[in-house]
Amino acid sequence: MTDSPFDPTVPTVLAASDVRRVPILGAALGCSIAATALAFMETGMVAGAIVASLWLVVVGLLLSVLPAANALRLDRDGFHVRSFGLLRSSVPWSAVKGVETGAGWAGGSLIVDLDDTLAEARIVGLPHDPDLGRRAFADHYGLEAEELARLFVQWRHAGVSVPAA
Repeated sequence: MTDSPFDPTVPTVLAASDVRRVPILGAALGCSIAATALAFMETGMVAGAIVASLWLVVVGLLLSVLPAANALRLDRDGFHVRSFGLLRSSVPWSAVKGVETGAGWAGGSLIVDLDDTLAEARIVGLPHDPDLGRRAFADHYGLEAEELARLFVQWRHAGVSVPAA
C-alpha cells in the first residue's frame, strides 16, 4: 500500500488476494477439459446442451475469481464485502465495537467485534474464527493485518464522527 495520506472523502477499495481462487480455477479447468472431451466424443442435441452448460459454468467460475468480484470497500458508512461477484454484506461503523489483530486459524487475522444487532448475522467474508471464537477476516486484501486494522480504525473514526444528516 502506498504511504499516501488518509482521505475520508475517497472510499478505499481493496481487491481480495486470498487462495480461494486456486480451487475455483481448478474447477474451471476441469469443466473445460470435460466439455472439450465430450465435444469430440459425442454428437447430438443432448451432448451439445451438456457441452454448452459446461462452458457456461467455466465462464461463471472465471468471472467469480476476478479481482473486482472479490473486494472490500471502506467508506464513511461502513465496510462492504463482495465475494464471488454475487454475495455482498455491508456493516455500518455504528455496529463495529472494535478492531484488532490476532493469530487465528488462518494466521494473522483482522478481528472485528460487532454489537449485538449483528452478533448472529451471516456476514459474507467475515466468518467466526474457530480458534478465536470471534469474527475475523482471513483475507487481508493485499495488506498486512496491522495495516488493514489501521485503515479500519481510520475509516471507523471518520464514519462515526460524521454528524447525522
